[in-house]
Amino acid sequence: MSRFLLDTDTITLAQFGHVAVVANLARHSPADIALPVISLQEQMRGWLSRLSRLSTPPQLRDWYDRLVHRMFPVWRPYTLLSVTEAAILRFEHIRSLKLNVA
Repeated sequence: MSRFLLDTDTITLAQFGHVAVVANLARHSPADIALPVISLQEQMRGWLSRLSRLSTPPQLRDWYDRLVHRMFPVWRPYTLLSVTEAAILRFEHIRSLKLNVA
C-alpha cells in the first residue's frame, strides 16, 4: 500500500524538475507513492485551458510536448487513486459549510 499521496503542487514541481522534490521522490519506491485522480484532473484542466488559447503550430507542438515529456512521465510510475462516493459526499458537505479556510 502507498505511504505517500502527492498533491497537485508537488506533482507539478516534480514535472518541472524541482531539485528537492525530485530527490525526495527518488528516495522512495514508486510503489510507496500514489497520485489522486483529482490532481490529474486539475492538471489536465489547466493543460486543456491553455491548449484552447494556442493557435500556431509551434505553440501547439510545444504544449503537446509538455504533456508527453513532462506530465505523463511523472504520472506513469505511481499508483493512481480513484475517489469514492463517500469522499465526494464528504467534500460536498464541507464545501456547503462555506468555511473560509486557506
